[in-house]
Amino acid sequence: GGDGSNNTPVGNPVNNCGNCNVPVYTAPVLEEEDVEYTIPPCQKLNNLFNEPDPNLKAIITTLKTNIDVNSTGEIGAVLKKGRPTQYLPATEEAQINFVTNNFAYTFIHTHPLNAYPMFTWGDVLTLYELKNTTSKYNHLKGLESFILICKDDNGDFQTYAIVMEPGFFNSLDLIFKNKNIPRFKNMEPADIAKALDSELEKKYKNESNNTSADYEKAFLQHLSSLASNVSLYKANVSLDNWSRVAVNTSTQNTMEIPCE
Repeated sequence: GGDGSNNTPVGNPVNNCGNCNVPVYTAPVLEEEDVEYTIPPCQKLNNLFNEPDPNLKAIITTLKTNIDVNSTGEIGAVLKKGRPTQYLPATEEAQINFVTNNFAYTFIHTHPLNAYPMFTWGDVLTLYELKNTTSKYNHLKGLESFILICKDDNGDFQTYAIVMEPGFFNSLDLIFKNKNIPRFKNMEPADIAKALDSELEKKYKNESNNTSADYEKAFLQHLSSLASNVSLYKANVSLDNWSRVAVNTSTQNTMEIPCE
């Protein structure tokens, strides 16, 4: 039973956390205008910093304290339109449950110290499911985002975000709904994400062996090999602005392009 909401467990399968029993939901059929409805990512994310309620900076500051005291689990929060922020209790494993409904528009979660400090395909699937829900409600359209708080290899806290750029949702539809990748033809979305995370784990592991690991590049390059209009955003230390992280085609190094 229930009220029709989607319960989307989020984990870090690239760290063997399990994430094996993820419920699967069929993406609703969307009108073309709904699919491409979007707010510019920089504007969307900076609005989260600029709006007094919810106070995203305070939320991030609160959640990140869990990383040092809970080395294997996660903690999270849900931003809801016209409702108080919902804080989710800390878990013991690198997995947390989010519920999509007619109020939720942004999910925030931490990665533990034993996880790679970057998004996973499981996280991407969660954003995809969130978009499936927000697109049904006029007051939520275009607001969806998924935020990650983590600690990098240097011991510094980082805050990242992924959002739905125009075209990104369509390409995820092809992967998770239409199963256009032959090797995933008979697999459910959760299993597809798990398989892709196995591939992504190899990329992250290779980076971890480098003197200066670039997990941002590994994430962007792996997603871009399968999906279009992939983007990654990173908050500054003072948590009052974002930059788009991109791979320089000449140097193959990542660079940050500040939001204006």
